[in-house]
Amino acid sequence: MKINISIQYSCKKIPIKKINIKNIILIAIKFLKKNKLINPIKALEILVKITNADEITYLNKKYRNINKATNVLTFEYGIENQILRSDIILCLSILNQEAEFQNKNIIDHMTHIIIHGLLHSLGYDHINDQDAEIMEKIEIDILNILNINNPYF
Repeated sequence: MKINISIQYSCKKIPIKKINIKNIILIAIKFLKKNKLINPIKALEILVKITNADEITYLNKKYRNINKATNVLTFEYGIENQILRSDIILCLSILNQEAEFQNKNIIDHMTHIIIHGLLHSLGYDHINDQDAEIMEKIEIDILNILNINNPYF
């Protein structure tokens, strides 16, 4: 499978130097393929954008009619010619706040949310309890490969 990952920043680049976004996504995709948890596609094109609260609030309001900042938004554009395209937008200030409030390492928390956004782009969701359990189990399994503790405890 061909994987094209682009990374953009519209905020200052703190702790980003310590996190390898491309590697996280590649490890997650490898796990999903190995465990047959991903539909067959020949390519994946992902944009990961690290942004600020103002921009993510604007996007959240425009596309979800929710007028507040959130930690991640995922835009999945469907599969065309067996190529899945999606954008994962992360809000660094919200991630920092959450990590501090939850006494989590920011790198671990950000890694979790990148995986969470990736799963959304692949069609996973947590609208009901059963879907949430499936999605959380996959997140925990991938995080375990990366030596990151279960974020739900």
